[in-house]
Amino acid sequence: FGGYAQNDKLLARYGVNVCQVFHDSPAWVSKDRFGFPDDLVSLYRFTETAGRDFDGGVQAWEFWNEQDAPNNLPGWIFAAAQKAAYLGFKAANPDLNVLVGSNCIHPTPRFMEVMMENGAGEYFDTYNFHVYKTVGEFQGIVAEKREFLKRFGLDEKPMWVTENGCVTEGTARRDPILPGTRLREHDTQQEHMQADYLIQAQVTFQRLGVARDFFFVFKPYNEYDDGKAWGIIRWDWTVKPAYAGLATLTTLLGEAECLGRYNTGPGVDATLYQQPDGEQRLVFWSTSDAGKTFRLPMQSGDVQMTDLTGRPVKTWKAKKRLELTATGHPQYVLGLHNLRATDAPPSPRPEKAAPAMDKTIVLQID
Repeated sequence: FGGYAQNDKLLARYGVNVCQVFHDSPAWVSKDRFGFPDDLVSLYRFTETAGRDFDGGVQAWEFWNEQDAPNNLPGWIFAAAQKAAYLGFKAANPDLNVLVGSNCIHPTPRFMEVMMENGAGEYFDTYNFHVYKTVGEFQGIVAEKREFLKRFGLDEKPMWVTENGCVTEGTARRDPILPGTRLREHDTQQEHMQADYLIQAQVTFQRLGVARDFFFVFKPYNEYDDGKAWGIIRWDWTVKPAYAGLATLTTLLGEAECLGRYNTGPGVDATLYQQPDGEQRLVFWSTSDAGKTFRLPMQSGDVQMTDLTGRPVKTWKAKKRLELTATGHPQYVLGLHNLRATDAPPSPRPEKAAPAMDKTIVLQID
């Protein structure tokens, strides 16, 4: 596996786990007009080999990418391949987390229903989808996915968002900084929009019960005639505010439990977290461009507010009430106690007993 295997070893050395995806197939396993593997035995052998050889940091595997996008691929064809891929991975290592191929259309299209009607639900551990929408749309999307899984008796499956990127900033407005290229860059305003979105997305998805949210994307990367910049690192390898925001989010909340939404009144989105030692932390932002003031109950110790990069904004000594101003940029309040969330994230449902069936028999209509 060449450079992929080398990356796996390097990431494992530093304790970084990986969700790996593969997409496309050589012509000798893809004889039909869809360019999709119809040689299921070869697909099984490939995933068994990959599952065995990537034994370092790869903890999860995703078969294919956005197969529900309009491409004339029938759902029953994909279902058969999902089964073969799953069986290969599990033959290599029964503990591997196998994801369903990523769903990118919202609401969930008929293609995904056909997959489930053809038995694909028994051949994945985690439901996986991609989201390139505004943060305000997340709640509706997650609720619809949960209802979709429930219809097929799969509502105990965890949900991962394996691609989630900011699109509201539009085409990058800054000229290329890499000589001889057309790779445009975000300007300062766009960089801050991306940073705000990253923090808001991570917090919101966690509060809605999504187990993982993979932000698109870490390294410099451009699409659409090099006009759309995605990375949280620039092409000269300096970091954007979103990079500092992600580091701060991990530092401040990486070990904390998400308690759920905290009611501050209209116009503010706030989520309450609790550290292992009992200290509580609040991350919040205004849901409009206008600033919004709200209050918190009396606190017994020192309280500090920071911006999304961790820089202190304000510190209070113990007093009766705290008055905070929310803006469109996420901020954190540290040192809180005795606050209660108004609604907790959905609790993971216990996995159902596997039905008595021989999963090794896979049929494919030819």
